[in-house]
Order: sequence, then C-alpha cells, then structure tokens
Amino acid sequence: MTKKRTSKPRTVDVATAKVAPAVEKPGKMVRAENLRFSWPFDRKNLIWFLGAIAVIIIGYVFLGHGPYDSVSSMTIGPILLVIGYLILVPVSILVRSKK
Repeated sequence: MTKKRTSKPRTVDVATAKVAPAVEKPGKMVRAENLRFSWPFDRKNLIWFLGAIAVIIIGYVFLGHGPYDSVSSMTIGPILLVIGYLILVPVSILVRSKK
C-alpha cells in the first residue's frame, strides 16, 4: 500500500513575505499564486498630492510673512493650511482612477 503525497497549498505572509504552509487565519495569509502587488495610487493621486503639498507650503509662507497681525498671516495662511491638510490630502488619497 502506497501513500499518496499531497502537498498542502503554500501561502505567503504579506507582512514578512515568507512562504509558509496554509494557515486557517483569515486576513493573515493569502495563497502564493494569488499574490500580486498592485500600487493603489496612480498619476492622478500624485498630482493631487503634489498640489496639496504646494498649497500647504504656500500657507506656511503666508503664515510667516509680514507682521504677526497682517491679513496674510492671520487669515490667508490658516485658510490655505486647512484646505491643504483637511481637503486636498484626503482627496489625493481617496481619488480612484476609472480603470
């Protein structure tokens, strides 16, 4: 009587990229043949993010420009910083391509 050799499906731990036998922990391991890295951000995300960085830098320039009680450092600078940090950076992360 001969035993059939069956190989267990191999999986790759995404965090450490080590090959290991299949483990029954969902979310921790995935099948090695199904593992394909795909960068979730494309050119549109990069453009939005660079625009956000530009607005944030301009906001800091306005914040430090002129006397402390000027309109640019009291109003325009903080408004640009809020727009950059709270609107443009999240938009740059959440925008999806139409593919």
